[in-house]
Amino acid sequence: MSLRRDHGDAHFLTSRATIEGGAVGTSNEKAAMEFNLIDIGSMAHAYMQMFGPKRQREGFREWGRAYPKSAIFLVDTFGDSIQGVRDAIAVAQEMETWGNGARLYGIRFDSGDQVKLSQMARKMFEEAGLHYVKIVSSNDLEEDKITDLLRQGARIDVFGVGTSMGTGGEQATLDVQVVPSDGTRYCRSTINGKVTR
Repeated sequence: MSLRRDHGDAHFLTSRATIEGGAVGTSNEKAAMEFNLIDIGSMAHAYMQMFGPKRQREGFREWGRAYPKSAIFLVDTFGDSIQGVRDAIAVAQEMETWGNGARLYGIRFDSGDQVKLSQMARKMFEEAGLHYVKIVSSNDLEEDKITDLLRQGARIDVFGVGTSMGTGGEQATLDVQVVPSDGTRYCRSTINGKVTR
């Protein structure tokens, strides 16, 4: 729910306003507790970066253990979204053996061609017998982008809308692009095309 980009306390108040407007939950845990809202959301790219691309399944597995009935795996952190889906399928199948109702809730795409990726992911989940897994889309979504995704045949079940809910389309936001670490820093980014030091 646009915590990084909203102005002042807007991120907190936006959570309640969007529920009144028809949203079903918020990723803002403070607002969820304060206003008795449904707390939903998925992992951040920073969480997956702690594991790295070779340990992606381990990151998913640990998230699944922490959230055995509501886990949403972010599958595009390392650039190969389809490998992310494969890893999510493997961990989802493991989760089915854990008992106590453990079951992957969904995966999330935050980049790429979300129409094509969602169609491919849906097919992969169905072939794996995981028809219940939801496909979540995020990445600066708003009503026109959502309408266009659906018009193009996207197989998306849930839309994570954040920035446009709290800032509006014309208000200033800071869009930071994360770039690979140089080995000496946890994370670097680009601002106006220049890599931070």
